[in-house]
Amino acid sequence: MATTNSTIEKIAPMFTDLLIKKIECLKTDWQKPWIASLEQGLPRNIRGTLYNGGNVLMLLFYTEFMKFTLPVFLTFNQAKEEDLSVCKGARSFPVYYWFKFVVHKETKKTIKYEEYRKLPATEQENYKVIPQMKYYNVFNIDQTDFAGKYPERYERMKKATGTPEEVAACAASYTGQ
Repeated sequence: MATTNSTIEKIAPMFTDLLIKKIECLKTDWQKPWIASLEQGLPRNIRGTLYNGGNVLMLLFYTEFMKFTLPVFLTFNQAKEEDLSVCKGARSFPVYYWFKFVVHKETKKTIKYEEYRKLPATEQENYKVIPQMKYYNVFNIDQTDFAGKYPERYERMKKATGTPEEVAACAASYTGQ
């Protein structure tokens, strides 16, 4: 497992570059929002799950800069599960998440954070909770052969606005269920 510091060192330059590009595009008479359009909704994965935290802003910027049609992303493994090919030369973008690693101070045995939360306070004192960050790389569906392989699904995604309610209603169609 990569340490949080090395994870940050790997992904921070990509986020920084994206923010610098966004700021450089602003003009002195800038009046519109940082995000030019939310017509296609918030960033979500191929299953319809909305991203959260700083990932939302970064993926919106990335979608705008790369001129992607939709803010829909998937990992390389998800592309394989969908029988999709990632376009040659396509570059992925990191998406990060935080989790809590819980380890017993003496035995070094790890437990899930949910288990830890159920322990009495006196027993919790025997554990150390370590926040960790991991990331994974995602591709936009426009960087795959999705539109050509699944044109009906792609059109349904284009018509969706990406509100949480609509994403939940459309998730089954996203996954082909």
